[in-house]
Amino acid sequence: MESIHVLGKAISSHPQSIEIIPGDLDIWRAPNSTTPFLLVDGHLGVLQKLLYKLYVTAQTIFYSIRREQRTPTIYSDLVDITAVILLANPAHQTALHERKKLVEARVIRADDELELLGLLQASKSHAKYYGHTEDGS
Repeated sequence: MESIHVLGKAISSHPQSIEIIPGDLDIWRAPNSTTPFLLVDGHLGVLQKLLYKLYVTAQTIFYSIRREQRTPTIYSDLVDITAVILLANPAHQTALHERKKLVEARVIRADDELELLGLLQASKSHAKYYGHTEDGS
C-alpha cells in the first residue's frame, strides 16, 4: 500500500507530464534513489510492470473501502488509489465516479482534477482510450 500512496502523491503533485515507461527500474533509476518512480524536471515516469502490479492491488483495496464510512484516512486512501487506477486505466468508470464524489466533497479541488485528467488524456500510452493515435489523428 505504501507504493500506492507514493505514486498517488506523485500523480497529484502536478507533474508536467506522466509517462508509462518500459524496462527495468535498474536501467532508469539513479544509483541513490529509493523511489520506484522517476521524477525528473517535473516529469513523472512510471514503470509499466510496476504500475500494473499496483493497479491490481489498488483495485482490490478500492472495492473494499469505497463503501466505508468516510474519514480523513479513507478520503486520503481513495485519492491515491483512484489516481493509480486511472493512470493504469483512464476509462475506469467507477474510479472516475468516485473522484467526482471526492471533488463534490471538496477533498480534491476541481482545478486539480481537471489538470490530472488532462495529463492522463495527453499521455501517449493512453491515447487509444481517447481515440487518438501517436500522430494525432
